[in-house]
Amino acid sequence: MGSTDNQLTQELQQLYELSLSVGRSLEPQAVCCDFLSTLMQKKSLDYCAVWLSETLKRDLNHYQLFHALPAADTIQQEVELNHPGLMLDEGEVSRTISDCNTKFASWILESHIKTGHYATCRLRDIGRLRFYRSSTPFSPHELQQLEQVIDKFAIALAGSISFERSLAEIVKTQEAQWHAEQQRQLLQAMIDAIPDLIYFQDIEGNFLGCNPAFEKFTGMKSHELIGKSVLDIDNPSLQSTLRLTTETSHNLTSDHSNRREQWVVYPDGKRALIDTINAHYYSPEGDQLGYIGISRDITDWKNAEETIYYLANHDTLTELPNSLLLHDRFDQAIIDAKRHNRLVALIFLDLDNFKNINDTLGHDAGDQLLKHIVQRMLKAVPDSYTISRQGGDEFLILLPNIKHRYIPGEIADKIRDVISAPFSVDNKTLHTSFSMGISFYPEDGDNYNAVLQKADTAMYSAKRAGRNTYRFFNSSMQEYAREHLEIQNALRDALINEEFEVYYQPKIDCSNGEVVGAEALLRWLRPNSKPISPAVFIPIAEETGVIIDIGNWVLEQACQQAVTWQDKFDHSFSIAVNVSVLQFKHHDFTNTVQSIIRRTNIEADSLELEITESLLLDNTERVIDTAEKLRKLGLLLAMDDFGTGYSSLSYLKRISLDHLKIDRSFISGLTINEHDALIVEAIIQMAHSLNLKVIAEGVEEQEQMDWLTAKGCEMVQGFLYSMPLPADQFAEKFLCRMP
Repeated sequence: MGSTDNQLTQELQQLYELSLSVGRSLEPQAVCCDFLSTLMQKKSLDYCAVWLSETLKRDLNHYQLFHALPAADTIQQEVELNHPGLMLDEGEVSRTISDCNTKFASWILESHIKTGHYATCRLRDIGRLRFYRSSTPFSPHELQQLEQVIDKFAIALAGSISFERSLAEIVKTQEAQWHAEQQRQLLQAMIDAIPDLIYFQDIEGNFLGCNPAFEKFTGMKSHELIGKSVLDIDNPSLQSTLRLTTETSHNLTSDHSNRREQWVVYPDGKRALIDTINAHYYSPEGDQLGYIGISRDITDWKNAEETIYYLANHDTLTELPNSLLLHDRFDQAIIDAKRHNRLVALIFLDLDNFKNINDTLGHDAGDQLLKHIVQRMLKAVPDSYTISRQGGDEFLILLPNIKHRYIPGEIADKIRDVISAPFSVDNKTLHTSFSMGISFYPEDGDNYNAVLQKADTAMYSAKRAGRNTYRFFNSSMQEYAREHLEIQNALRDALINEEFEVYYQPKIDCSNGEVVGAEALLRWLRPNSKPISPAVFIPIAEETGVIIDIGNWVLEQACQQAVTWQDKFDHSFSIAVNVSVLQFKHHDFTNTVQSIIRRTNIEADSLELEITESLLLDNTERVIDTAEKLRKLGLLLAMDDFGTGYSSLSYLKRISLDHLKIDRSFISGLTINEHDALIVEAIIQMAHSLNLKVIAEGVEEQEQMDWLTAKGCEMVQGFLYSMPLPADQFAEKFLCRMP
């Protein structure tokens, strides 16, 4: 063997000392390799060894043969020192140690290592070490010495592996804590970035922390607030607010929260309305830790809401109550009239020849004239009566709680007198007059619409009588009824005789000036007769119900025309179609739209239906349900003529809309009237806050277009670009020239 027993014992003792380092190592496999390598480096030993791993497969998922090669001369040097250890793949895990030995022996032979003897030492539940010798066999003493060293080495190695596993658990715990800290930092960053005011209090009401927005709100830093109560804040307004919300929080029952709105004064003197929510918060074990408060400055939102509410109830040009507010006041007047056995009167006023003024001098001059007229009317009519603008040149006066039928006539005479004096508009002298109709509750009707219709009928009787006068409604007024019946019958024949035609007005993208769609508008071209205005025949069509058939016809014509243009000009754009209240509320409307889409083969997202605010006057839930069904078909919905009828932020949030169309009455004074500009800007901001795109109607000047574009309006339509055109003229003017 080339060494004495004492020499072997001494050398093996050195190896034993090496094995002790294993327990301090974090890499037992590497130490094992070092151990074997050191063993092989002993000049007096002329053997090589291999470690056959068994139980480490739980960590490695495979067996691995660690080996070291001797430096003794008796072992051939042809073996490559960097030759990798023999690796058993996962499919060979079940192989026996003898199989491993066989593979190793084959490897030894392939490496031309001449070995004649070997000895195997068992490592407790770790594996085996096999020593190969090239000359004489191992002596019993040598085997005993090897087994002692290897036994101690196995114990140290097992301890190292156990330590490594314990360390792995520690590392895993530290990683979990690190991730928890990362999540905490992320949450803190989110809270700090939120513009709302956020603060935390313990059970006693002392502050535990807050975000930067709350620091600005109180004028105190977070570290200054911690441990203090609301009484320590040097701001009476804030102190009162926080004390009230805190006291309310402390009275909360489990799993509840409270909410309140209050006016406060910031440290810089700014007065603001804040909306605050207070709630409990708990530990993971379910113990109540304290309270959290979240406050939001809703001053701008409230102002916008009040502005929208005002717009919903008032005419933007004259600031008079609109039809919605008048309707509500009429219903209240009926209640009082029943209680006191009084009358309620409506005076329907329509300016004579107002259209000629608009056509001759323009809409701006017409609007100025309307304002002057309203100023005179307000002086002539007692404050207890309500003057309302219905739109255009039509007004209503509500006279509640009157005793005698002659009183409305006296008011009509006063109005006629004050209007008879000339008006000066743009250095031009203008003369105008009113045709007025008067009706009563309960004599002429038992509800608002019935009384309004009778007043309207009486007004037309006054126009036929020569204008600049008034008439009380009576049963002898049959001429209007006959005209009404004539139009009603002609409407049904017009659909059969194909007297209707669809015109198209372009919708312009404000960002690039390109045509992105068109609105389909119905025209009635009676043979050998002048065209009848939609303002005349559409209300009659709605009243009689024929509007459903007409509306469906327009919808199908517009869809088919859009598909034809898309195929011919390879240009995709949307087509917008107005839908009447009666048509939209029809029980089969959704199925009708779906059938039209299928028949015309139009892409659903190329079709937009425009509805009016009057839809929301009643059956709101049904309207919202119909809107949801239509949206599921993939088409778009727009609110048309916004601001001229019924408006509600709550309904605008609930109903699924894509576009909000600002009525032309808002646009006409946009660049000359600061009040109009503020209103339009408020509507645009409100629409964008509801994720709605804005379309402005009635754009007639480039200055209006530039203003709307600067304020973020997405689309416009109006005479600045084109009046409504027949399909062939529309295509020639806009589609044929597109790239």
